[in-house]
Amino acid sequence: MKTRWLPFATYQTKARLRLLCFSHAGGNARVFRRWGEAIPGEVEVCPVELPGRGTRLGEGLVSSMPLLVETMAAEIEPLLDLPFAIFGHSMGGLVGFELARTLRRVYGREPAALLVAAQNAPSVPLERPTAQRCTDGELSDALYRSGGMSEKALANARFMRVFLPVLRADYTMVDTYVYTRERPLRCPIHLYTGTEDTLVSGRGQAEWRRETSGDFVIHRFPGGHFFLREAQGPFLASIFVLLRELAWAKASPG
Repeated sequence: MKTRWLPFATYQTKARLRLLCFSHAGGNARVFRRWGEAIPGEVEVCPVELPGRGTRLGEGLVSSMPLLVETMAAEIEPLLDLPFAIFGHSMGGLVGFELARTLRRVYGREPAALLVAAQNAPSVPLERPTAQRCTDGELSDALYRSGGMSEKALANARFMRVFLPVLRADYTMVDTYVYTRERPLRCPIHLYTGTEDTLVSGRGQAEWRRETSGDFVIHRFPGGHFFLREAQGPFLASIFVLLRELAWAKASPG
């Protein structure tokens, strides 16, 4: 099912599980485009494209988490005919968490698992620059230092004119996010972290335990905030094994 929200969704005739993917601040759905080619056939990869970027560049940006998640939940509801999991990197982890709670509240459906990479628990802000206090240059420099932007992209003035409003809107959404405590999710939460990530704190990792009554597992890989690239092979292998297990577990009777 390809829509403006899911421009790169794969279609697997034998799919047993759908994976909704959310990128980091300033990112877009294209980040996950290759996952569908490498992931086991039991899993249908659905990279989610947020407004104002990538294939939706002409649309208005959204800097409110409640507005984004409520709108997105209605668009994603048709995908709930199969078991689903959610993956989010950095800001995407926060978006994925709030989407999981909204889908439970509105449609009575929870993911088979919530997979979060490089993100503190929602009750613990990331230790990074904020949109309100930083110039465009400071924001882009911070992203470059964390490994999220190449030197070539940083020096491309045309690219930066398009990219910076997206990055600022995403940072604003995270800066203005207000965490409210609800009953924990029942699904397992898998947290993926880089051993050299200075943005994610020990407390931020540990506090994810409070957000589920199910299993909580931390997976550590060498690298920083963007260890997904630095340790891509081992990271994807770990993700794919888990997704295959989830797909078959959800397909089994009982």
